[in-house]
Amino acid sequence: MNGLKYRRLVAEKEIANGIVDVKKKTLKNYYELHWHDFFEITYYFEGRGQNIINGKKYDICPGSAVFLTPTDYHEILVDEPMTEVTLMINPDVIDDELVFNTVSLDEAVFCVFRGEEREKLEFLLEMLQNEFRWNKQYGLSCQKNLVGLIVAQVVRGFGSARGTEDSAERSLAGKNEKLFKKAMSYILMNFTNNPGLAEISEHLGYSPCYFSRHFHELAGVSYKEYIRKLRLNHAKRLLVSGDMSVAEVATNSGYATLQVFLADFKKVYGETPTAFRKRYLGKG
Repeated sequence: MNGLKYRRLVAEKEIANGIVDVKKKTLKNYYELHWHDFFEITYYFEGRGQNIINGKKYDICPGSAVFLTPTDYHEILVDEPMTEVTLMINPDVIDDELVFNTVSLDEAVFCVFRGEEREKLEFLLEMLQNEFRWNKQYGLSCQKNLVGLIVAQVVRGFGSARGTEDSAERSLAGKNEKLFKKAMSYILMNFTNNPGLAEISEHLGYSPCYFSRHFHELAGVSYKEYIRKLRLNHAKRLLVSGDMSVAEVATNSGYATLQVFLADFKKVYGETPTAFRKRYLGKG
């Protein structure tokens, strides 16, 4: 992505085994605004601070867990040194349905675990750390399975905290369409690269006509309109996450020209990107 000022962590460098990288450390200082092209889970055993995700502050305390997607930008403020374990997860390891249910959310997956649920999550994290360190036979298979359990546990905890534990799952499962799940997973991971209808149809093994018709029936909007919605939502996150210029926001949201971005943003939100940024940040 051209023009991106912020630090970018890349799966090819960070995840040597192609599945997950596990790091346990103590964070004592500010961690700069950054993003990554993989999924990340961080669990905090001790300490306090704030994780600022897409411009919104989330208070960190013992038992906090956050699940970040490749569409999230975040920085970390430290009030008290924080002991944490971070999982950097290859997107290919995450189930298509979980990708859809997390990347398409308008808020970060952040929750605080307590009691029995906290014990369960810490037990799974300890098991994963052991498998990662020991490098025993079947270690990679165990790591992959444990990652799936940990991701599900965190997403469930988030849903339970909101009182909507299974609503997203029911809405997707109710459609009962394998095509839709795989399409959404691919789109949500690649929309800033302008995947055309022909490209995604070929990726899924369908004709453009067949895919376009079924996508519209299931999503309720055309493929083109859905891509535009994702780009604009991503642009809003960039606008409130730092000092990136409007032109850079447009480029990094998948727009070929600034003019088209400005027109789309104004049409959908009724104000310019600059006005939106000033109004949002003016809330304090």
